Amino acid sequence: MLVLEAVAYMVRHSEAGFAAFFVKMSQFAIYEASFVMGIMYYYYLKASLPYVKENEKLLKISSYILYTVLYIGAFMEIVNLFAGSMYSFDASNRIQRGTLFFIYPLVIALANLIDFVVLLRYKEEITRRKFWVLSSYVFLPILAAVLQFFSYGIAIGTMSVIAALIINYLYISSILIKKA
Repeated sequence: MLVLEAVAYMVRHSEAGFAAFFVKMSQFAIYEASFVMGIMYYYYLKASLPYVKENEKLLKISSYILYTVLYIGAFMEIVNLFAGSMYSFDASNRIQRGTLFFIYPLVIALANLIDFVVLLRYKEEITRRKFWVLSSYVFLPILAAVLQFFSYGIAIGTMSVIAALIINYLYISSILIKKA
């Protein structure tokens, strides 16, 4: 995601045909990857929590709501390719916000809120350190979505997801080092 974001940023002022196509497709891929990562994080969260009962009502309801929210976001992204309602591109390949630009941060914030509800349900069964590490994937993107809503330009959301993934990776690595 970060590589696509960087390359799209580098070629965005070019009016050549390839640059225009690449900027549009990389933006589409970044948004769709965000939705896929929302689903993957939900699976990671369930695998990281002890004593998760698959039949538990909260998990069933939260998974249905999460999938619905993320699928609606992915569908709106596909519709945006044709309608330009969330964002569009000007002549120099710069992204311009559309009337429905708030949908993307709203979808990500709702997905993260659902993840946080599941995390809160199992808070008593995990260590404080593990709770904060797992919640970094929830809080950092929400904070970035709020900042991105008011600022325009650099991809704060993508960087926050990468930072949260690095925090989770370092935590897992520290556990593996202690076991070795």
